[in-house]
Amino acid sequence: MTRSVIEKVVTLVVMLPLPMIVIWTGVTSHILSNRLQQIFENSLIIRQNRDLHRRLGVAGEIIICGHVCLVCLMPRLYIWRGVALRSEIEALPKNLKMWLYPPFIASFVWCSALLISGLIF
Repeated sequence: MTRSVIEKVVTLVVMLPLPMIVIWTGVTSHILSNRLQQIFENSLIIRQNRDLHRRLGVAGEIIICGHVCLVCLMPRLYIWRGVALRSEIEALPKNLKMWLYPPFIASFVWCSALLISGLIF
């Protein structure tokens, strides 16, 4: 195979999941955002930006869920900075975490693949 054929195949493999990942992340965030806002009611990261996120629609819900995902992945950092409360992080049920993590991990993997394949820069 020539180099251009390989580049086209890699581009196709990297670009094909884009719509599915975006839809998956949007639907999951729309379903979970209200529940996550109830659980993280006293966290500074959610409280300060709640009005802004509501005006953004689904994009705002994705931002809220992304923040909560990062808080759950790096709790010590957010507790140390005073942005999240340990009790709220521990109150998040495991099944909710299993719904929350996969679309954002897939988005991270997809963005990494885009960077590696050179499609972004």
